[in-house]
Amino acid sequence: MEDKSLVNKTSDIMSQCLNINNAYKVKHKELQEVFNAYKKLKKAGKEGCDDGDLEDQLKQISDDMENKIISKKTFQRLLEEQAVIMKEFNKINGEISRLYPDL
Repeated sequence: MEDKSLVNKTSDIMSQCLNINNAYKVKHKELQEVFNAYKKLKKAGKEGCDDGDLEDQLKQISDDMENKIISKKTFQRLLEEQAVIMKEFNKINGEISRLYPDL
């Protein structure tokens, strides 16, 4: 019964890693969208957008980014947490490999 629990824990850890990976991909896509909007804004500025209007649009993009992108501090914490999870996962995986070399 304990072996089943270990397999379940390993599966849960892998699932968490996949969730983190997928969340990163979503955030990266959102960042690309913001960047593309910024490039359009820059192009519009070159085509005759006045400075006040440009400043308002940049403020709007900045405000939108606050809602879409995690902070640097949160991102760093998540990276550290992921490193701990992966270290534990690799340790557990090594133990499983030693216990069940034929898997």
